[in-house]
Amino acid sequence: MNELNIMTWNIRGSASLGWDSSDTLSPKLIEEIFQTDADVMVLTEFVAAPGLDALLGALRQQGYLWLSANASGKNGILIAVRRELVNVQQLKQNIYCSSALFSTLNGCNLLRAELPLQSGALLTVLGCRMETGAAANLTAQYNEQRRCFDQILLPAVLSAQTHRLFIVCGDFNNARCLASLQRPFDPKDYLGRAQRNYNLNIIKDAFDARGFHMADQTDAGQPIATYIKGTMAFPLDHIFVRGLTPVHCGVRSSTCSDHAILWAKCTL
Repeated sequence: MNELNIMTWNIRGSASLGWDSSDTLSPKLIEEIFQTDADVMVLTEFVAAPGLDALLGALRQQGYLWLSANASGKNGILIAVRRELVNVQQLKQNIYCSSALFSTLNGCNLLRAELPLQSGALLTVLGCRMETGAAANLTAQYNEQRRCFDQILLPAVLSAQTHRLFIVCGDFNNARCLASLQRPFDPKDYLGRAQRNYNLNIIKDAFDARGFHMADQTDAGQPIATYIKGTMAFPLDHIFVRGLTPVHCGVRSSTCSDHAILWAKCTL
């Protein structure tokens, strides 16, 4: 394996109760999931909704194995990987006998999977979605997201000593970058702004310090918008990689979700 194609998509399942929701995993949504032909797929806002059996059947038919974490009334995560890349017997043993899987759905929804590859390497994939909307005002919301980022998400990013091949991707629900991603965070750029403590500058700096590259950037180093609201475009979904080199990235718009599908091609 010299190349790895990564996709992440907020499929807008919301914090669904399947018996009290109109959300469905529609045939159109399922079709779009596979259009990027990704080796690693991370779906956020994944819930057990009508159409789940069809999605899981399609994953099996298309040659993927999958791991998921969800709960009633919460957002969940699904990670799918091409089965041919993984040492399946070793993975099953690791899941049943060790801590190869870790998840939490409170504050920051995340699922981390340690995948032994056929090549002998270990690929760790962490899918995440930062919760939002629980605080009384925008400043309090961003401060709570920063707390969850520092206390839940970053501790789940394991060291490079063993976990050299590492993908972190999903919906960070971050504020837009008000400065430049080509230089470190400067609080003066965010004076008087609600997002002073939680923004894309801070997120990128934290991953840079842990040896990651941000894969979802244009050739000019600008973040790629994945969420459109009126005339505003927001880069909320991101792909960070360690031990991989980003080559190309882009988005695929969809009528099934308010988020675009974000993808990145990387080499080892």
